[in-house]
Amino acid sequence: MLAAASSVALRAKSRASTYKVKHTSENCECQMVSFDLGDGSECSSWIKAGHTPLIVRVRDTADGSTKWKLISSHDVLDGSLKKYVAMSHVWVDGTGSVDGNSLMRCQLNKFQNAAIRLYGGDSSTDEPVPFWVDTVCVQFNGHLKMTAIRQMEQVYRDADKVLVFDSGLQRVTLDMPASECLTQVEISLLERTPLDDSRGCFCQIIAFPVPRWDQ
Repeated sequence: MLAAASSVALRAKSRASTYKVKHTSENCECQMVSFDLGDGSECSSWIKAGHTPLIVRVRDTADGSTKWKLISSHDVLDGSLKKYVAMSHVWVDGTGSVDGNSLMRCQLNKFQNAAIRLYGGDSSTDEPVPFWVDTVCVQFNGHLKMTAIRQMEQVYRDADKVLVFDSGLQRVTLDMPASECLTQVEISLLERTPLDDSRGCFCQIIAFPVPRWDQ
């Protein structure tokens, strides 16, 4: 048993040493944005209550700069569920992290803009729609990591919509024949893990963004 556990740990360490996060474009030089989901953080109290952290972009009214904030999936006063979009993505596309709950700023903007446009809004002016992505919202290390993982089924059930990001699907365009579009979706499903596939069973609406949604 110890040998097996050691083997798993070594494989995980090997993947971590070779994994590379990616920007949304080759010429992007933005920085990683880190979030505090430690055991003593406010986010940990949300997880303990059966809720989940959500990400939202906020604008500073003083200087117009944008920042990233974690909020609870449920209203603090009445406990009602907030409308949010759950992001399903493929880590091989560079949207994972092996160094804590962090993600490239450009990737966060991609997810946020897509969430806004999913409801027909303008990503430059409209109020941001909160979103969930496991890279940030599932505790990276700590006592509540497994609790957050077990809550993922409920996260997808509660989401108003789910957006599926996959580099293969990003090649689909609106003028492609329907048969070719379906082929790309099938290829994407074959490359995803059983956990990825099961998420579709829990959500109400699944959307596949096409080019320019994430701009």
